[in-house]
Amino acid sequence: MDHESSTIDVTMPLASGMACWPGSPGVTIAARKRMDRGDSTNETLLTMDVHTGTHVEAPLHFLAGGAPLDAYPLDRFIGAAYVADVGAASVVTAAVLDTASIPRDTVRLLIKTYNTRLWREHPNAFREDFVGLDVSGAEWIVEHGVALVGLDYLSIAAFGHAASVHKVLSAADVLIVEGLALGSVSPGRYHATILPLRIAGAESAPARAVLRALRE
Repeated sequence: MDHESSTIDVTMPLASGMACWPGSPGVTIAARKRMDRGDSTNETLLTMDVHTGTHVEAPLHFLAGGAPLDAYPLDRFIGAAYVADVGAASVVTAAVLDTASIPRDTVRLLIKTYNTRLWREHPNAFREDFVGLDVSGAEWIVEHGVALVGLDYLSIAAFGHAASVHKVLSAADVLIVEGLALGSVSPGRYHATILPLRIAGAESAPARAVLRALRE
């Protein structure tokens, strides 16, 4: 029987000036009160949009009548997951996923790509050459019964494919996790806990994402 061994935090740290999607207001973390300035407490002000860093997206993001994120039960975000490493693939296509040794029973799929290097080398600059799904990859996800899919950059979709990929996934009620930090994660089976903030009626929310490694 599988049992838990180690715990891995796969959440992207939030920091002022970090890379964000073009057009985003970005992240600002500022001191609102500080005791060394004479205030009675330390307090911090965080300003950001909900698609920053590690976040989860619901169908409402690209579908006018789609469900908001807080409509989903916690069970959708917690449970068995598989991390697939697609190596140096420049686009995650159906053919790439076919060769990634993904178990047939996978319902939560997290995809590790070349983006890990982009985050390390360009932490404060958005890169259009990031790796993401194309429509064939999104259709593969749907056809294989995956209910939650995540990737290690600010969009699940390759640049220029955002609307088409999101709509394929959202129409099938697939939840999307973007901005995962998978650099230290090896391919394999894990227990995932990916909990978005409970924001009423929102299409997305920042999340803390944790994996517990499993071994036979």
